[in-house]
Amino acid sequence: MSETENSGTRYWKLAGDWALIVFVYWLCVRLGLFMFIQPERFSPLWPASGLMLGIMLNRPRRHWAYLLSIMLAINTISNMGNGNSLLVSLGYGFSNTLLVGLGGALLAQLCGPRPTFDRIGSVLILMLAASLVNGVSSLLAAAISALAYQSPLWNAWAIWWAADGLGVLIVTPVVVGWANNQRLIPTGTALQLVETGLIIFVTFVFSFLLFGPWTQAEHPVLRNYMLYPLLFWAAFRLSTRGMANLLLLISIIAIGCTIQGYGIFSFANQTRVEHMVSLQVFLAVTAFSGLFISAIILERGRAQAGTEAANNALQAALARAEELAQIDPLTGIYNRRHLYDRAEHEIEVAARYQQPLAVVMFDIDHFKLVNDTFGHAAGDQLLKEMAVVVSAGLRSADVFGRYGGEEFVVVLPHTAVDQAFVLAERLRQAARNLRIQTAKGEASITLSMGIVGMRLDATPESAEEIFRRADEAMYAAKQSGRDRTVIL
Repeated sequence: MSETENSGTRYWKLAGDWALIVFVYWLCVRLGLFMFIQPERFSPLWPASGLMLGIMLNRPRRHWAYLLSIMLAINTISNMGNGNSLLVSLGYGFSNTLLVGLGGALLAQLCGPRPTFDRIGSVLILMLAASLVNGVSSLLAAAISALAYQSPLWNAWAIWWAADGLGVLIVTPVVVGWANNQRLIPTGTALQLVETGLIIFVTFVFSFLLFGPWTQAEHPVLRNYMLYPLLFWAAFRLSTRGMANLLLLISIIAIGCTIQGYGIFSFANQTRVEHMVSLQVFLAVTAFSGLFISAIILERGRAQAGTEAANNALQAALARAEELAQIDPLTGIYNRRHLYDRAEHEIEVAARYQQPLAVVMFDIDHFKLVNDTFGHAAGDQLLKEMAVVVSAGLRSADVFGRYGGEEFVVVLPHTAVDQAFVLAERLRQAARNLRIQTAKGEASITLSMGIVGMRLDATPESAEEIFRRADEAMYAAKQSGRDRTVIL
């Protein structure tokens, strides 16, 4: 595809995105106006403010001016269509736009870009935007209503404040959750999907029973607080997006039924506005509680996962440190200290069960001459290669360690001296065949090996004692001409 075609595709996609935003926002404005209760000019919830705030939080800041301009224009036109003058409509539109602009700036500043409301702090800041910031913008709208329609200032302020605040508290988390592609549930096993469906179904049914025509406010069987165990259940099982959608479902059912005069708040001796005010308080408490409890549980889960990860890292570090404390850094086999520890253990087991045990101690012949001739780097390389060759010829139960310098020890459990001799000869020949190329020529080594067996008919020897006898056997091999194995 050419660059021109790519540019055209991006242009149409961008135009489609903005057209969709305009259309959906216009629908939300019309929905808010549709819910108006006349003649009090009262709306239980203004979803358009929450929608635009959610959209803004998921858009780059360079788009905010365009979004706020769209919001102001649609609000102004819609209010004029609802019978308000241009000046009043412009004032109402500016009030809604002010809420979203200030609320978006507050959330972006304190929560960072693209907040997800899965943290306690972000939920509290959302509540701050829905209450205090909204209180400032609603005061402007209330003043316009008082001047244009002689409405009591504080009554008008309370109406605007509650409707816009609920819109922010209920609709914004839904928009943010969908825009961020959050999962409805943390994981998607079949059992959890079934449980999620059950949560939604039970909430739907209970909300209809609570707010529908089956419940009389004067003689209710169900109480509104009975909904809270469902919120706790949902908070433990759903993500923030799942909780936000569940709260939106409860709000739609509650508002739709209460407008019709049904449900637990529709007392016969009260006006519809009084019904709605009671419902608004309930929905505000429910929405904040649901989001707050969900954030607490999610933060606790993250903290627990972080603690487990830190513990695992600590255990790995301790295991690595213990391993390093046991391993000779040059050859990769056991160091002298751990060699003694393992030897003491194997000697104790052999003595307890009267099983044979042999110890082989060997030394690299004329190793100082190797270093002087070929260099210490070549000597180190020979030590490493020799350790690899010897390790390859041992069993997993055998203990192989560096005794010091160019001296090494092999502890052979369940092994008689004659069997140890056969193994030692095989290892000595393998080391004899070892060659490495250096700048000064080919380097090779030979080994002098001494073998002793543990004395089973006497007091058990210590590792120090048996190593001393093995050292004597190795010295005898050197005195006999080197490159050989001697049994003592």
